[in-house]
Amino acid sequence: MEKKTRLEFIKTTGSVLLVTSGISVFGLFSAFAAPESDDPEHYYSDGYYSDGYSTGIDAVTPESLLLTVFPNPSDGNFHLTMNAKSNMNSDIYIHDLAGKTVSARNYNITEGANLVSFEGLDIARGIYILSVVTEKSADSLRIIIAK
Repeated sequence: MEKKTRLEFIKTTGSVLLVTSGISVFGLFSAFAAPESDDPEHYYSDGYYSDGYSTGIDAVTPESLLLTVFPNPSDGNFHLTMNAKSNMNSDIYIHDLAGKTVSARNYNITEGANLVSFEGLDIARGIYILSVVTEKSADSLRIIIAK
């Protein structure tokens, strides 16, 4: 059974006295003080105080481009497909596993399906990371060059 600790805030002049489980901690943070009124809408049913503001982080749902590469593995000639919800500018990078950029290009993505061809890339055999960066998202996937 999880034990909850009830925090009580007692507003004093220019500071807050925090009382928890019978131990007093004195602090200079008046922002933690409970409201002046005993308005029941600021309290949970178990008596804990809520100021109505969330202290969490809002969920972020990036606009994924649904990247696919074919053929993969390839001989250095391959195609990248992207499905976008809107028109946007993008930068497409290919990095080796050490992080070195081996290819970079700019591409204007249009709404819907997009096809980008990579032909004649002069890169060695190996595993690479292809990344597409837009103002709304950054997506990446692994490609294999097997010459």
